[in-house]
Amino acid sequence: MENIISVKIKKQLDIILELKTQIDNWKSHTEQEVFQIVKEFEKKPRDEGSFWFEETLSDKKLASNLVAIANKYPENTKMNVYVVSALGNMIKRYKLESSQEIFNYFLEKAQAKEVALYVSFFLPYLPQFNKYEKNWEYIMSIKNIKPLKDSETSFKERIEFFLNQLPNKYVQETIVFFEQCINDAKSDYSKNMYRELIEKLLSRSLN
Repeated sequence: MENIISVKIKKQLDIILELKTQIDNWKSHTEQEVFQIVKEFEKKPRDEGSFWFEETLSDKKLASNLVAIANKYPENTKMNVYVVSALGNMIKRYKLESSQEIFNYFLEKAQAKEVALYVSFFLPYLPQFNKYEKNWEYIMSIKNIKPLKDSETSFKERIEFFLNQLPNKYVQETIVFFEQCINDAKSDYSKNMYRELIEKLLSRSLN
């Protein structure tokens, strides 16, 4: 049975294709124009998904152009936030291949003010991260990224995902951090969530 694209999805696909064309020709635009293009494009990989978008949102040239834009305007913090978000969601949701170029860019922005938090959402899941010699040092540093309340959530989610891979030398530090989170938490739900994580960490360290 032939797939038929809906009017709604076709409209969104046309917008994505137009934005891709503008990104392909980004050098002909001013910085402010490029910023507006990237700002609009960033919404697309994290919006309602469709397999009709996969070919475009997994395009390597498109991804490379986004990295080039970010590198051209390294002081434009919001531009870099949008690029990180766009690339991260293209990888996560549309199976864009994580190139060494993307990994290096994320690594470069891993400590950048106001960009670092967004990097933490995606960097640990890139295939190159497994071979990165300071991978666990980075994950443990996530909890110190400002704003701290947001980085607390990011750190918790990374620890949950990689719980069984957490090196023993970081277990106690992680438990102490989560104990402080319990003290600071406003709701019973949050307190119980951190208690469960601590129990898992203690149980793992005993095995």
